Amino acid sequence: MRYRGDLVKPRKLEYKGMKFDSLLELSIYKEVEKTNPVLINRQFPLLIKPRTPEFKEINWKIDYSILYPNNIPVHIEAKGVANASLYLNLKLLNRESFGDWKRLIIVCSDTMPDAQFSRLSKVHKLTCKVKNFHPFLREYLSGSQSK
Repeated sequence: MRYRGDLVKPRKLEYKGMKFDSLLELSIYKEVEKTNPVLINRQFPLLIKPRTPEFKEINWKIDYSILYPNNIPVHIEAKGVANASLYLNLKLLNRESFGDWKRLIIVCSDTMPDAQFSRLSKVHKLTCKVKNFHPFLREYLSGSQSK
């Protein structure tokens, strides 16, 4: 990690010719690969506020949008810290696109403080830590296929 003032900037990483913003994003990508997806889109824009006559649309660039066999879409956002902008994005997504809300999994760093993780998981039920991500995703996918 590189320090700039009071901000911590994660070091960019490369894997299979792709650049990742953090080790967290890379580790999630590697776990997703193990689940045999049909398609992985990185930095996928989710519409969280449609265009109005006064304002442009607002998109949230989530880390991954993944398509699985049987057309099961899953959105994944990696979070080291649950900040105010995350809660705002979640509120807008819940209001404007409930279908995408139900397909969004938030994967938190294992070092995220328990109080922060607990608050986030109360706001959005599909939240897990990296160490539990693979079984969490498998369970999610098996539940989606049975519906």
